Amino acid sequence: MKKSVSILITFVLATSILFGQEKLDGILPLKDGKICYSGVIEVSGVDVEKVFDSARKWIVMNYFSDKPIVEMEDKKNLELVAEGYYLDIWNMGFIMSDRVEVWNKIWIKASNGKLDYKITAFRIRYTLENGERAYRGAVNSELENWLQSRDANRKKFYEQTDTKMKERILSLKNSIPRIN
Repeated sequence: MKKSVSILITFVLATSILFGQEKLDGILPLKDGKICYSGVIEVSGVDVEKVFDSARKWIVMNYFSDKPIVEMEDKKNLELVAEGYYLDIWNMGFIMSDRVEVWNKIWIKASNGKLDYKITAFRIRYTLENGERAYRGAVNSELENWLQSRDANRKKFYEQTDTKMKERILSLKNSIPRIN
């Protein structure tokens, strides 16, 4: 009896550790308390350098920045870290909305038959306007800590962000060459 109970407890704990994933407001995936999308794109039979070059081109075409996008590129190990943003709309209220920059970092590593990726370090930046004055970068916050007092607006934006990230990951997957 004790043995079957301990097996059951071990199974439940192992399952929750392996398959349970912490999420921010039940929406955005977290790792160590930070938003993190990660995965592996299987590309067996394709030249690993072609995989890396395709992913690099995708990053350059899909990330914007006011500084160099690529922070680190290791052509020997086929690894790259880049930072940039995409534009999104934040609906502040019933009739008010604002354009925001959603910043994040992407890490990729190509190896035989696969492309590992991780997208993390999410930040929100936008300009507050007050009459004739505009303050660039007046709001620059980690997405995890943004809008803590506006529950409904925050959850809607998190849902938008999750949808956008899933679309971007699918776009990355589709940019990698396949063998037909």
